[in-house]
Amino acid sequence: MEWFFTTREGGRSEPPFQSFNLAMHVGDDALKVTENREILLNKFKIKPSAIFFMNQEHGSEVELIDSTTAKNLPISADGLFTTTPGIALAVLVADCIPLILFSENAISVLHVGRRGLAAGIVAAGIERFREAGISSREIHAMIGPSICVDCYQVDLETYRSVVGLVPGSATNESDRRLDLLKGLSLQLEDRAVSWESAWRCTRESDDLFSFRRDAVTGRQSAVVML
Repeated sequence: MEWFFTTREGGRSEPPFQSFNLAMHVGDDALKVTENREILLNKFKIKPSAIFFMNQEHGSEVELIDSTTAKNLPISADGLFTTTPGIALAVLVADCIPLILFSENAISVLHVGRRGLAAGIVAAGIERFREAGISSREIHAMIGPSICVDCYQVDLETYRSVVGLVPGSATNESDRRLDLLKGLSLQLEDRAVSWESAWRCTRESDDLFSFRRDAVTGRQSAVVML
């Protein structure tokens, strides 16, 4: 099992997507994105037929990927899960939390934004492991770069709706800042999932894409391979 988090450096895309944008849906030149994905595959020795991306929807759907999954069909989900050796799973982010889950014989990637966290994406990802006969105590999580609480202020209605479902993300209602990292870590701990962090703030890190900072921008990725 291998995993990694990409940055915005080392690709072919031009401003404002410079340079290692991996997302097709943000307005970047599709040929440049294809070149960037080829760089990714070559660098980490991944077969083109073995890597799966998602059309992410800020929900809680986690799709099972196996050797029969069609590569030519879009996968609309916010999580991927597999127990099939040789498959690589990818999630695209630019402020949301990229979460990798793995055990000895299974892997998953989750797109954890405020809506997905409130909708139950973490529980849905862990449930996929349970369905495969793997207990939560056998799962380890890697948390990747995302926006920090100091940079993530929202309107009052959004704050209250998220905090109502994810109390651990609460700060001070007058500030209306969401602590998604804390909310996520508490959900993992409540389910006995061990975790560690490669976290840093996307908005404060120039080598990472940030939608909050730049509005029009690319996406970095978390990738895990079984």
